[in-house]
Amino acid sequence: RKDRDKLRVVCSPAAPSLATDVQPIFTTTCTFVGCHSGPFPQSGLTLEEGKAAASLAEKALRSRLRRVKPGSVKRSYLAKGILGIGARQMPDGCPEVRPPVERCLGEGEVYTILAWIQAGALP
Repeated sequence: RKDRDKLRVVCSPAAPSLATDVQPIFTTTCTFVGCHSGPFPQSGLTLEEGKAAASLAEKALRSRLRRVKPGSVKRSYLAKGILGIGARQMPDGCPEVRPPVERCLGEGEVYTILAWIQAGALP
């Protein structure tokens, strides 16, 4: 007899979240005075824990794009910034490291942020 049982395997990794996946990247790479922290964060964007979600939901200064357009990497100013497309690459000065920036985002970190945006920018 012919075996009629079928097994379909689908890999659906969990969507990244701001709190558990993206915020730690922002905290270690972007939240120091003179960058996206403190009383006067660059471009008015604070990436401090507890403040990042509200700040990322706003429209980017000097751009028609929102800082993060949930579900659209193409329409998110943050994505353009970390990729250096039509905006200064972030962290400032990357791919070269210049003080006060201690390091640039790694490929995995960039992927996590872009995957988070594409998945709907979940909290």
